[in-house]
Amino acid sequence: MWSMARTTIPTFRCADHARAATFLISDGVLPSNEGRGYVLRLIMRRALYHGQTLGLNEPFLYKMAGHVVQMMKDAYPRLVETERHVARAIKTEEERYAETTKLGLEKLDEADVITTHWGTKLFAEWKAWWMGMAPEPHELPLGRIAGRDLFTLHDTFGLRPDFVRDVVKNYGLDVDPAGYEAEMQKQRERARASWKGAEKEAASPVFLKLAEDGKTVFDGYTQTTSADCRIVALVIGGRGGSRTAPTMPTVISVEAVGVGEQVEIVLDHTPFYAEAGGQVGDTGFLFAPASDHELAHVTNAYFPVSGLVAHKAVARNTLRVGDVVTAVVDAERRDATRRNHTATHLLHAALRKTLGTHVKQAGSLVAPDRLRFDFTHYAALDEQDLLDIEDLVNEHILKNEVVATEEKDLDSAVAGGAMALFGEKYADKVRVLSIDDFSKELCGGTHVRRTGEIGLFKIVSESSVAAGTRRIEAVTGEGVLKYLRQASETLALLADSLHAKPEELLQAVEKLADSEKKLRKELEAQQMKRATSQASDLVKEAREVKGVRVVAARVEVTDRSAMRQVVDDLRAKLQSGVIVLGSVSEGKVSLVAAVTKDLTHKLDAGKIVKQAAAIVEGSGGGRKDLAEAGGKNPAKLDESLQAVPSIIEAML
Repeated sequence: MWSMARTTIPTFRCADHARAATFLISDGVLPSNEGRGYVLRLIMRRALYHGQTLGLNEPFLYKMAGHVVQMMKDAYPRLVETERHVARAIKTEEERYAETTKLGLEKLDEADVITTHWGTKLFAEWKAWWMGMAPEPHELPLGRIAGRDLFTLHDTFGLRPDFVRDVVKNYGLDVDPAGYEAEMQKQRERARASWKGAEKEAASPVFLKLAEDGKTVFDGYTQTTSADCRIVALVIGGRGGSRTAPTMPTVISVEAVGVGEQVEIVLDHTPFYAEAGGQVGDTGFLFAPASDHELAHVTNAYFPVSGLVAHKAVARNTLRVGDVVTAVVDAERRDATRRNHTATHLLHAALRKTLGTHVKQAGSLVAPDRLRFDFTHYAALDEQDLLDIEDLVNEHILKNEVVATEEKDLDSAVAGGAMALFGEKYADKVRVLSIDDFSKELCGGTHVRRTGEIGLFKIVSESSVAAGTRRIEAVTGEGVLKYLRQASETLALLADSLHAKPEELLQAVEKLADSEKKLRKELEAQQMKRATSQASDLVKEAREVKGVRVVAARVEVTDRSAMRQVVDDLRAKLQSGVIVLGSVSEGKVSLVAAVTKDLTHKLDAGKIVKQAAAIVEGSGGGRKDLAEAGGKNPAKLDESLQAVPSIIEAML
């Protein structure tokens, strides 16, 4: 009965976790160390652990995901569209898990975390069984892993406490969660103490009370100027405000502020867009009614609590609660931001069209000067992919398509095909933004009226930001013009430096590269010749340490392969002994150590070079007969080489 339970329960758990992982990844979540990605990783790693208890030591969960898709595709047809992406994401995580647990187990063994409880022999037996290489051990000792060790396993080697608990509980061991939490708290305090940036403050009671009294009406979708805006509150000590003390500990509401004071202004209605959904907040000015008399310079707008807009500003005149002002947004900056925001929607649609529907938004930044878009994808984009995406976006810009917005209830919007972001919180009433039949998303940002207003779209970079997450940065409109002008200026400068026309640059650079390659080879040949001629002299200068001949010297060879060749020549001439050579190139130290075969039973080149490298603030290692290291303190190279005989003496 116990034997049946031991196989049935893990099987059910694997199936259950495979289903959860399939749906989460299909919805755009990827394994990570934060938020929902961490929950997914935890689910998957528990499934993988249970699979290993069943003897499944090769990737298997991604295959189970395929069965999930086949079983659920009638009710959830979108699973079929993302099946390939899901399988690849799961298999990648399985391979990463295998590497992590292998390293973690090795570190457990090395650090004696478990062997102190079990004894080395028993732990070796347990580890061999767990990795599928030996029968199950019978002896089950008692004890528990200390919180400090548990934290080290997590913080350094990625083994989560619950994972460690699952692994060891069947073998008479437990963990110390209280000790772990104490260590984790110390880590949080250290991080908090070293964090230079300002943390986002929790909502102040002042703002909560203001929100209860009424929300801010946003009228900036159709205008950038709003008259008759009443000042509802003036707040000091908020996200950026101050009164007399820059470190005021509390947020307070005041009746008036004077010239030059930083303040957060709450209006009853406003044209200022508050930063949200990746779009930055507007900037602008508050004027006296029906005049150009400036009352405040607004540097940002944000939501201190839901529905309430705070205008971060510097007072240019005395402001009082109840004053009526005219709010004016920097229209040029808003227009640039709108172009980038609509382009972001076109980019998202183009990515899904080009790469596949598994692509989901994973973050964005919409600013006046650029746009940044993070998305789920398992591989880097090649040059042709980027050109295809860029062309598709510009195709829809040139069509000058209408950008339509309408307000709908959430359910009907999603049912109508509008894309909602997984994990985002939406109100019952949502704003749907559509660009022809190419893009339809839920979005509360500001946008152009027609795509032609964007002007032009240009991708400037594509990179990785996390496992399974890529990032594209791009510019539009005047940003493209600026980008092209800078590129043109750079080409002109290069052409002038190489005495060539811009259209001849490629041939000129290739010629320069060939010349540099030839010169480098000649230099390496000269260095090799000079170093080889030194070999006989170095052998003559060999010191004897407890019967072992030792050569430790600086050589003028900057190429590592050349250094290894010199070491081989010295080893042949020396016949029996130890050689350690060092050189400096571009401010960095290179060390190569060699031990002749007859001495490797008592001397290790890897350990020798590691100790020598420590002196030059570096590290390294390798085989017993040949090892290499690097360092970042050239001034101590001679000291490092002089220490080699004593290092060898200590080993002997």
